[in-house]
Amino acid sequence: MSTLKRDPYLASMYIGDTYVDICGDGRREIYNIYIADTDISLWEMIHGLGVWDKVEEMADEAIYHAQLR
Repeated sequence: MSTLKRDPYLASMYIGDTYVDICGDGRREIYNIYIADTDISLWEMIHGLGVWDKVEEMADEAIYHAQLR
C-alpha cells in the first residue's frame, strides 16, 4: 500500500477498522492523522470526540514500532 507524501510521515496504524497515516515533525510530535492514501484529516474529529489521549497513546506505540523496522 502506498502512502501520500506529507510532512514527515511517521507511521500507519488502525483506529478501529480505519487504516490511518500519522504525520508529524519527525521527533514523534504528531501534527495530523489522515485516512490512509487520502487527504481526509481526522484531527478535528479526534479532538472533538475527546479521545485524543487514547489515540495519541496508540499512535506513539505505532511510531515506536515503525522506527524499529
